[in-house]
Amino acid sequence: MVNVLNSRHSNVILLYLLKNGQIKKTDLLDVISSSDSLSKTLRELEKEKLINISVKIMGRKVIFINLTERGIQVAEQLKKAEEIANSPNVELESKELDLSMTDEEAEMAKHLNLLFHINVLDDHITVQENPPGKPSRIFNIYIKRNGNGDFRLWCEHDDSYDCWHVKAAWTYPHVQKMMMHYKGRIKVCKSCGFENPEIADYCMRCGVKL
Repeated sequence: MVNVLNSRHSNVILLYLLKNGQIKKTDLLDVISSSDSLSKTLRELEKEKLINISVKIMGRKVIFINLTERGIQVAEQLKKAEEIANSPNVELESKELDLSMTDEEAEMAKHLNLLFHINVLDDHITVQENPPGKPSRIFNIYIKRNGNGDFRLWCEHDDSYDCWHVKAAWTYPHVQKMMMHYKGRIKVCKSCGFENPEIADYCMRCGVKL
């Protein structure tokens, strides 16, 4: 059987069909611009009994496509993997890190602003701290390898992997995604920027090899 996660464009088509139900073949040109690649992939998916292809005469020949029961199951698995990649949870690190803060630290964390950059490929975030009655200060929190070779957040202000600035930063989903990328748990497509699950070899949005 074709591994749909490793077959170029297959996952894009399966997820599109799962979302939209039966469609016309021409509808898929919105997500796969090459008609040759589209036709080839559709033949492979039909051979693996993941889709049905039918032809109707409606003044002209129209090709319709829908998922088989088997195709629905595979597409739902792909969708679940996509949701996991797009919804990282701080609990993924809870066994490795102590992210608890004292009441005082939690109160100070309310005065932090995280200034994010373009995407999760960045290796740092910029933090602006505005403590009451004190001058504002700006510094960076980097993704670095610690002494054990593990990726961790490192605060340049405190020269620390476990200060309260780091713990506060971990509560932001964007930071969690950055760490997931560096730990190999998501693969970011360099072509379209889509965040794919670690098991994907091709982008689930544009089909480019990761």
